[in-house]
Amino acid sequence: MLHVLVWENIKNEIELFDGTNSKQIIQRQRRFINRLGIQGKRRYRSVEVLRQYLNTGDRVLAKHCLELTLERRCKSDDSQ
Repeated sequence: MLHVLVWENIKNEIELFDGTNSKQIIQRQRRFINRLGIQGKRRYRSVEVLRQYLNTGDRVLAKHCLELTLERRCKSDDSQ
C-alpha cells in the first residue's frame, strides 16, 4: 500500500511542476520515500522515472510514457 502513495505523490508533483528546478522535485520525492520508511533495492524506482520525465527533451512523449507508467503501477499495486 505504501508503494501506491509513492506513485500518487509523483502525480501530485507533476501537477505542481511549473518548470521550476527539477532537482527540488526529485529531492522532495526522495524525502517522501525516506519518511515512509520503505526498504528494498527498488525503492527509488519512482525517482528514476521522475528524473527521466523531467530531463527529457520531448515533453509530449515523456508525459505519455509517465502517465502509462503511473497508471500501470497504481493499478497493479491496488490489485495486490
